[in-house]
Amino acid sequence: MCFSERASMISFFLGLFGAGMMFFYFHDTFTKIVASFLAYVSLMQAVEWGLWRHPICDVIHRCLSVLGMLLNSSQPLVLGALILFFRPHFPLRYLIGWLMFSYALVVVYFMWDYTTGLQCTQSNFNDPHLVWNWTQLPYFEYLYHLTCILISLIGLPHLYQAFIFISVFLVLLVYSKVYYSREAFGSIWCYFTAFVPIVWFVIRWLVSVM
Repeated sequence: MCFSERASMISFFLGLFGAGMMFFYFHDTFTKIVASFLAYVSLMQAVEWGLWRHPICDVIHRCLSVLGMLLNSSQPLVLGALILFFRPHFPLRYLIGWLMFSYALVVVYFMWDYTTGLQCTQSNFNDPHLVWNWTQLPYFEYLYHLTCILISLIGLPHLYQAFIFISVFLVLLVYSKVYYSREAFGSIWCYFTAFVPIVWFVIRWLVSVM
């Protein structure tokens, strides 16, 4: 992800700041869900800051790596939980619950492959960013994205809002795949985490005053 300890911390605070502005300035359910989700995604940068502070691959480093893996892999679950929290009475809430349960079972199965050798989250010789090795687990990436898309389509208040969320999600995904190699796939998300909430807030504010 980020290329330095300082970049990780700046990305973390900017992400939380932008998500906080979204959450407290706007009062519609869609923005509340998106802001809370982006704030949760920002927590990854705090874990990364800890990994930069403790780069030696010992017990502490491995525990931080596992925490990062859990934060990353739980993001679709958090998205579903936020929808259930902010929309407790919508008709398809049980389908969201089943999607979350099914995703959790499959992720637990995949995580058995997160062996000791993968738990060293370090930069490599041709890229200065920290490399999240669990993104290289077979099929994990596809499962993560598919679950987020399905939960968004089913659970967000309006279909056009789901398309907005999914469109931004897919644009960032495609851009990161084109810009970075497979081994450093998550690197550009350091910048996405920092600036997507702020840009989203600005665009949302401009739309509201037009």
